[in-house]
Amino acid sequence: MCFTVADYAQCQRKFAQTLIDFKFETIGSQQTDEEIIISKSLSLCAECVQNVYRMCTECEQLLLEYCDCVFPPFKMLSNIPK
Repeated sequence: MCFTVADYAQCQRKFAQTLIDFKFETIGSQQTDEEIIISKSLSLCAECVQNVYRMCTECEQLLLEYCDCVFPPFKMLSNIPK
């Protein structure tokens, strides 16, 4: 099976959302201290995954804008008759 960058990005988003949505099934009405700590840790991990995804998306956009600015002059030079 072959995965694309878009597939990977979608997996990152789904993974982060799964971590955000994670809830312990508790016996009784209260979570234990350990469950609270684990839930907060998972939420922080999800936030990190989302931040990495957002940063990668921003970097990709900047790179595309850079290429649009830098490479068109080179394309024009290649069209000059010899």
